[in-house]
Amino acid sequence: MTTQENPRFIDFGPGMPLELGKKQNIVNQPPFNEMAGTIALPGNFFVGKDHMAGLGAFMRCVVLEPHHWANVWNTPPLTHLAPHINLTYHNKTSLELIHQSAVRFIDSFPYLMQYLREYWKTGGAQYDVWGYPLPLNPSTKIVIPRFTFAAYQSEKRGDPWFGLEDESPGLETAESLQKRLATMRQQGANKRFRVLKSISGNQG
Repeated sequence: MTTQENPRFIDFGPGMPLELGKKQNIVNQPPFNEMAGTIALPGNFFVGKDHMAGLGAFMRCVVLEPHHWANVWNTPPLTHLAPHINLTYHNKTSLELIHQSAVRFIDSFPYLMQYLREYWKTGGAQYDVWGYPLPLNPSTKIVIPRFTFAAYQSEKRGDPWFGLEDESPGLETAESLQKRLATMRQQGANKRFRVLKSISGNQG
């Protein structure tokens, strides 16, 4: 039995959203949606009503605890993961084997570990410990526009026009550009920035 190699890229296209939704977990997108099957994660690995929160906490542990992460359960981010794990797997050997499989999966995609570390490098600046988005300012409830991994990877690969054909059709005059930008103010900062950048010709 041969195992199929993971795709080297997640291609951004019309069917792939540029940004995650306001309540969408960071792992509820490609390639994470296929990871459990690929690494043979046991079906009863997570407990509780929110499976996505368990997967998010698990991914955060994989990213932030690259060595000996199963040794001590009373240190973060393991404290956030423990309530989601079936007690059957609360032993060092099982968790290390699953962890190693997850690391290999992440490493098979260019920029995926970089993507995860960038969003969680300060311990949850843009996402909470379970992978759900945090508001930019709790008092204003403003949410930071967040790239999907597909869009993030496309940008890192140097694809300067990714998504623009869907967002900015018919920008031919100064008037049409002004009208388009006026309607984009509520759609997210990075969308508006990319339109401005493309029109100015500055791809640096």
